[in-house]
Amino acid sequence: MSESDIQLVSLKQAAKLLGLSVSTLRAWAASGKLTTVKVGDKARRVQVSELRRLIAQGLEEAVES
Repeated sequence: MSESDIQLVSLKQAAKLLGLSVSTLRAWAASGKLTTVKVGDKARRVQVSELRRLIAQGLEEAVES
C-alpha cells in the first residue's frame, strides 16, 4: 500500500472530487457501500484508495451494488 493510499480526505473533499453530495457519501457509508475511517469523536474520513476503488468500479455501478 502506497503512502497516497493511506492518505485521508474529509467527506466534503471526497464529495467534491466525486461530484456527489456529502449526504450521499454519508448514506453510502451507512449502507456499507463506502468505507470510512472514524477520527475523533464524530469526524469521518475516506482513504484515497477507497475513492480510487469507487472511480474504477464506476460510480453508477457502486450505487446499484
